[in-house]
Formats: sequence, C-alpha cells, structure tokens
Amino acid sequence: MSDISVRDFLEELAHERPSVFAQYYRRLKGKRLRYTNPHDLYAWRHFLIQPMDDFHSDKIIKKARQLGASECHLNEVFWFLTEHDYTNTIYTFPRGPKMREFSQTRVEPAIQESPYLDSLSPVRLRNVTRKPFNHSNLFLNSAWGKELGEGTPADMLCLDEYDQMAEGIEGAFIASLSSSPYKLIRRFSTPTLPGRGISELFDTSDQHFYFYTCEHCGEKQYLTKDNIIQIKKDGVKEHLGLVEDGTFIIGCLKCKKELNRVQKGEWVAAYPGRAIRGYQMSQLNAPWITADEIMRSRFELRSDQLWYNYVFGEPYYDAGSLLSPVEFQRCENPLRGMSLSRENCTMVSVGIDWGKVSWVTVLGLLPDGKVRLLNFFWETDTNVALESVNRIAARIQMFEPDIIICDTGYGQDRIPHLMDLFPGRVWGCQYSERGLIAKFNHQGFVVSANRTGSLKQVILAFKKGGVELPRHDEAMETLMNHLCALTILQEEDDRGEFKEVVERMGPDHGAHSFNYANLGIEKEKMLYRVIGESDFSFLDTGGGLSLPQDRQFKDMNELAQHWLGQINSLPDEGDDIDGFTVV
Repeated sequence: MSDISVRDFLEELAHERPSVFAQYYRRLKGKRLRYTNPHDLYAWRHFLIQPMDDFHSDKIIKKARQLGASECHLNEVFWFLTEHDYTNTIYTFPRGPKMREFSQTRVEPAIQESPYLDSLSPVRLRNVTRKPFNHSNLFLNSAWGKELGEGTPADMLCLDEYDQMAEGIEGAFIASLSSSPYKLIRRFSTPTLPGRGISELFDTSDQHFYFYTCEHCGEKQYLTKDNIIQIKKDGVKEHLGLVEDGTFIIGCLKCKKELNRVQKGEWVAAYPGRAIRGYQMSQLNAPWITADEIMRSRFELRSDQLWYNYVFGEPYYDAGSLLSPVEFQRCENPLRGMSLSRENCTMVSVGIDWGKVSWVTVLGLLPDGKVRLLNFFWETDTNVALESVNRIAARIQMFEPDIIICDTGYGQDRIPHLMDLFPGRVWGCQYSERGLIAKFNHQGFVVSANRTGSLKQVILAFKKGGVELPRHDEAMETLMNHLCALTILQEEDDRGEFKEVVERMGPDHGAHSFNYANLGIEKEKMLYRVIGESDFSFLDTGGGLSLPQDRQFKDMNELAQHWLGQINSLPDEGDDIDGFTVV
C-alpha cells in the first residue's frame, strides 16, 4: 500500500472501531496510544481492545486499578460523540470533586492533545461540566443526587465508580435514555463487596474472562490469585512487609511454569447470550506489573478487602468484621418473650425505618443502664393512605414512648402525621458520614447521626452484652439477619484517604430501626438521669468531673458548659480525694 492508501484505510477503520480511533487520533503526554506493542510492556494492553470496541447496549466492566481502563472509557465516548451527530453522553462520578478532577485532568487534556478532537470542540464553549463536539455533547455530572440525572436527554450513559454511587440515583440517570434510539449504558467500577454494585451486575452478565495459552503445556486459563506462584522459598519477610525480587511468578496452573502475558489472549464468555455484557479485568492482565509487585501491595494496602478489590478486581467480604449470629443469640433471654408494655423501664425509645415495609424497634432503658428490646415488628403499606402509620402508632402507644426517631428519606408525609399523634416526641433522623455520633436539633426535631459511628456503636453494645433480647422467634431471626448483614468496608474518599464505612450484605432495615431507637437511648444516657441509687452516663466521668444529680441538661452545649466550668477545679496528681489517689 502507498502511504495515502494506508492513511485512508486507518481513517476508515477509525470511524468503525474506538480502539483504532484512539490509536489514530489520540495522544497521551505527546505520544500515540498503543495497545499491542510487544517491545514496550506498558503499551501491551491487548485485553482492553475488545471491551473498548464492544458496542453492546448494556456493558459493565469489573476492574482492578491502574489498568488504563478510564482512558478506554473515554475513547469510546469520544468515538461515539464524533461519529454520531446530535447525540449526548452523560458521564458521572459519585461526587462532585472527583467529577471535576476527572474533567480537568483527564478529559480536557485528552481534547487539547488531539488536534482532531480539539478542532471539533470549540474551546470557548468547553467548561468543567460540558464538552461540545460539533452537534453532540459530553456532560460530566455528579451522581450524588437524583435531580442531577433529570432534564438532560442522553444516548450514552457512563456510570464511573459505580460502587460508590448513592442508592436510588441510578434510575433517574437511566430515565434520561428513554427517548434515545441508542440507549447505551456503560457501568464500570472497582468492586467492593460480593452481591453489591458492579459485582452483583457482573454475576448476572455473560461474564467474559480473558484467557491465556501456556506456551509450555498448551493449557488455556484466565488468571486468578492462584496463578501467583512462589519460587524463592525465603523471599517473603512477613515481619518486615518485604518481598524480594524474583520471589514470585505468574505461572500456569497446570505445569507451574511462568506464563507469557505479552500474548493476544482471548475473551471467553462463561454464559453466552445473557442480556448484560460483562468483562472482568485484573492487574494480573497487566504485564508491566510483576508478581512481586502484586504481593508487595498486600503489605502496602494493609487490608485484604482493598487488596482483592484494587489488585484482582474482585469483591471481598471479611466474615468476622462485625456481628456474628452467636454474639446476637448470646444476648437472648430464653425466659422472656416480646413485651406489650414498658415494664419497669425508666424510658422507652422507638426507632422506625420507613418503606413499603416499615420496620419498628422498641427499646427500653432499665434502671441499671442496660438496654432491653421490648418489641420488634414490621408493617406493610396498604392502598389506604397512612394506614400502616396508624397501625404502628397503635402498637407503640402501649409502651408510652418517651422519644420516637424515624428516618427522613421515606417519611415526608409520615413523620408529620406521627408528630400529630405523639406531639413533642417525634424526631426525623438524617444520616451522614461526618461529625459526632448524634446531634439533636431541638428546634427542628431533627437528629443528625454519623451513620458508620452509630451503627458500630450498636454492634459494640451487642458484643459487650449490653442489650437484652427476648427469646428466639421469627422476629428475632429476622432482626439477627439484618444486623449480621452489616460489614465494614474500606473506602477511599475524595482526598485519597481511606476510611471505614458500614455497608450491608443483605436486607438491613431492621438494623437501622434498631439504630434509630438506640440513638434515643444514648441521648438519655448523655443527658444523665439519676434512677434511684443507680446512676450512669454515656460520657466517662472519671478524673474528678461529676454531674449534679438534680439537674437535667437541655442540649450538648449546656452540658459542655457544665464540664468546662469544672475543669479549673480539678485536683493535681497525687491529691487524695475520698480515699482515691488522682493519677
């Protein structure tokens, strides 16, 4: 072929395939993108080509980190918008900061470095949230509020970091595809927990895995953690967190010899014909990442969950991370059944998690400071407005509750109705992942609760035996399943820092109703009530600080002022007070 004919051929092919489009038109740091250069390990990414070129209507990618997958997503987006006039693509990240960072550090440089893309996208019209291409547009949105997915029609929807999206948001964005002839959905994410997010979708997909052929024995296989084989016996120093070079190889499961990962493997579907197209990608597919580096990352990440998620693109669940059925059942009192009154409890707190099925927990505070589960039940909505709320009100009335805390997400009409029935005792709870465990706003009757902190507090109460449950029955079995569905997840925030969050492995509504009720109990402990000769406080009152036995505190500010007033009167070390030495 002449140079002209080769160029014409590549241009024609670039209009048909995103992978060719990317290699012909894109630049990254001044260099062309390459996917099959055997002389450069970083440019051998054959496993990315088919997922990039796959024009299936519903495509998901379950992936590890550091594979170049984000560039592939962009390649398909750029190709689609420049090859299909009068179309819109919505590309989302869970949070605004991540979306802006992606727009400024990935999308905008990609346009600027490509003369072809830059010529189609007038710089005067480009901003952080919109990139026009002739008559088409790329919209970059945060996916934290469903209202952000309303109003903009789309032909392609890309949901990045899918596992970090807030619940209930996806539907609003999918609705934006309703009038499109294309209706393309792309969901991609590093997985977190089994049966959740991208892992749940992948399990229902056709499940494509990338197969290699062993050059030594001919065995075909896709790569898993089992392909990491230790060949240097003393190469791992566990106590130092070190792995010596040459300790591990990525080898064949059959003959145990090292696999050549610089080869054109083959994507094979485990379940051909399923409606969703799914691809699984791992750092084991990346020839520039050695087996030694993969094993070193086990020490660097300091979490098995993050190691499996980030390195192998696999979900991971630590079965021992929170509450076990044995710990739950240890709190059960076989001599007690469900109560129909407040019994001898000094106060009663009710927690309600609203929904089509609403879950109700009734907790009582005993004179010795222990928490007793008086009742746990659920009510299903009917066609009669607020009928289920009235039934709940009738059932909790017999306990004469001192406080009722409900979630606000589903209770816009229910909470005001309950406030009319129980004036001055009903609060709405809003979860967050920041701040104190709970903050009560007495003006608006709103509780702001740290979701992770308050749920971990509930679990700790069970582990310490601070909760008394009635004997085991269907209701207790259900509550046990809901509480034991909670697990700890390591999550990366917008600043790249890791934090613990509590997530669910199954239905958890009962756990949240228990949590809301417990917030009321802890509020009572915090305000410090003296019952007979027993006293207790949620705060540690050691070191000489004390609370007056005849005083109630309106809120945390008033309580804090009391504490601060006593600080200057604290004794010095060595002073003897009532027979106790201050230390």
